[in-house]
Amino acid sequence: MTSTNLITANRKDLIAKTARFEHRHFATIARIIRDIPARGGDQLNIARHFARELRGTNPRFQASRFLAACGLED
Repeated sequence: MTSTNLITANRKDLIAKTARFEHRHFATIARIIRDIPARGGDQLNIARHFARELRGTNPRFQASRFLAACGLED
C-alpha cells in the first residue's frame, strides 16, 4: 500500500461505525481466545473485555454463551 492509501484507510477506521457481528464472528473470536495459553486469568479478562465490546454489535449477543464458547465460565 502507498502512504496515501494508508492515510485514507486510517481515516476510514477512525470514523467507521461498529459493524454488525454474527454468530460466526463470535465463534471465531471465542476460538482465538480459547487457544490463548492460560496464565493467571488472562483468558477470562480478555474474554470479558470482548464480551463487553461485542454486546454492542448484535442485540442477540449473549455474554454467558460467548464465555462458554471461550472455554470459560463467568
